[in-house]
Amino acid sequence: MTTEIRILQPNYSVAPGDTLASIARRHGTTIEALAAINNLENRNALSVGQRLIIL
Repeated sequence: MTTEIRILQPNYSVAPGDTLASIARRHGTTIEALAAINNLENRNALSVGQRLIIL
């Protein structure tokens, strides 16, 4: 049996005016999922240019 390990790379760059909610809505996911996969403790502290993983 082979175990596959996937290393997820950031694939989205935060743009001016983006919020976690708007990014989640645009990509068909939830705020909770984005916060969890990106280890975001403060969901309101996004920075322009910050790289996020979007599943």
